[in-house]
Amino acid sequence: SRTGWLASVIAVLLVIPYMYRFATKGRFIRWVVSLVSGLLLSVVVMHLAFPDGGGLAAEKVNMESPRAYTFPQTLD
Repeated sequence: SRTGWLASVIAVLLVIPYMYRFATKGRFIRWVVSLVSGLLLSVVVMHLAFPDGGGLAAEKVNMESPRAYTFPQTLD
């Protein structure tokens, strides 16, 4: 969700200066490498799952009515 991504970005931006100042150099480097590799992996997975660039968010935007998407899920 957008809120989750926003919270993650804010948290990372707040943690980076703390890690840089108080963590050992090796721990900071490993932390940044794992962060970057996780982001790259998520981009690769998104491109494999939705090669045309669309996705669930695109389907939600193009719907005629939100009820057509919400109500069938509530019946499950």
